[in-house]
Amino acid sequence: MNIVEGQFLVEGDKIVFHITYPTEQQLDETPDRAVGVLLWQVWLRLFDISRSGGPIEPSLSKLLFEWVYARRPLSRKAAIRLAQLEHHEWEQNMILMWAGKRGRPIVLRKAAIAALFRREYLGKRWLDVTRRVCPCGDSHGDPNKVFAACQPKLEAEVRILKRLLRACNIDFPPKAPSTS
Repeated sequence: MNIVEGQFLVEGDKIVFHITYPTEQQLDETPDRAVGVLLWQVWLRLFDISRSGGPIEPSLSKLLFEWVYARRPLSRKAAIRLAQLEHHEWEQNMILMWAGKRGRPIVLRKAAIAALFRREYLGKRWLDVTRRVCPCGDSHGDPNKVFAACQPKLEAEVRILKRLLRACNIDFPPKAPSTS
């Protein structure tokens, strides 16, 4: 089974869903690709729902907009300026949706996606996972600091993500191919 990564790209005046098949080495070298793998799994789930005619769970929207597309909020003024530069209505709406969000900036969500993928699909140890994906900016040279400060936060965020994935009925990360 090949891992599939999906992402939206703008080609000319159209938005297209681009699919790639990254190797295990590429996934190991670039942890952010796990977000594309999750996006592919979400779209597969949406396809299954639309085929069955069932309702879309609100948790899927939460997963998409609060985890996959999570980014720091913009001020209302900055968002309006940025949206005016976009030619695509979908992009304008996405920018305006994030305008004026209050609260603590989202920091660990994409790191949690990458951590879950590295931990369960690539079989890495938590110490290695934390060193590779933690967004805090420290060097993580001291394993005691990693274990005491960064790793528990990342593990907690991964637990939250796992609960949300179960609620969405999404199999992420996909099962690794057996080597036997």
